[in-house]
Amino acid sequence: MRVGGILAVVLLTGSSAGADSLEFSYNLGLIVGSADLCGYQLSDEAVLAYVESNVPGSDLGFAAQFQTHVGYHRRQAEKLGSLELKVHCDAAQRSAVHLGLLAP
Repeated sequence: MRVGGILAVVLLTGSSAGADSLEFSYNLGLIVGSADLCGYQLSDEAVLAYVESNVPGSDLGFAAQFQTHVGYHRRQAEKLGSLELKVHCDAAQRSAVHLGLLAP
């Protein structure tokens, strides 16, 4: 019973870190995946620096999660109606500005 309790704590701790990484890749994937369709340009250097400062090198799943989320958000944005796309693009671009990710 004691081993099961310890394992549960380890799994919960690990899933919490994984959830943060998943949320981070989801949100950054939205900004990156929307850039072309929404007409804003990101700074490669700023995005890479942002990832480096927020994703530990030990997070081996981040790259795959990020790739999945970029594609997902790109496909979803292409399905939006005119007003929905305007709201989506405005929010994504404002987030990019807030994070300092836009190209100069």
